[in-house]
Amino acid sequence: MDKKFKGEALPEWGNVPLDIKKHQGFTYLIYNKVNGMKYIGKKKFWFKNNKKLTRKPTKVEALRLDRYSISNKDKYKDYKIVLKNKYKGKTKKVKGVKESDWKTYWGSCKQLHCDIEKYGYSAFKRVIIECYKSDWECSYNELVLQIKHDVLFKKEFYNGIIQVRLKKFRSMVK
Repeated sequence: MDKKFKGEALPEWGNVPLDIKKHQGFTYLIYNKVNGMKYIGKKKFWFKNNKKLTRKPTKVEALRLDRYSISNKDKYKDYKIVLKNKYKGKTKKVKGVKESDWKTYWGSCKQLHCDIEKYGYSAFKRVIIECYKSDWECSYNELVLQIKHDVLFKKEFYNGIIQVRLKKFRSMVK
């Protein structure tokens, strides 16, 4: 979805927490003001941002290589090959997080997206129902909300599928 549709600005989320850093994700409701249809879903505030960094020679190895480059060209070439082979294919994983696209997110339902194209952003209201501290809580509560509201059986909902994958929550297992 483009951030602008027919010249109108993207509407803000309703009920946004003051500090999103305390939360992992949220459940939300998108409401179509024109035809009364609704969509219940979940979204993460954060994406995992894992990077693979190429390993580099240590400071001692780099200094030795510099010394060889000045004093002995043959040793320099040999040592450079040794270092290249030593670190060839060696990577280091660095874990990190970055903010997700939650501010511009409009759900995953194709019918909802078609209606957004048809009516424009101003015909919709996006509201955060509740925020959660873990991915598990977020997924579980999305499932609970969708079942509680019978989203698969009522025509007023865009939701056409409930797809949640959960494992036992660690603190609940005895």
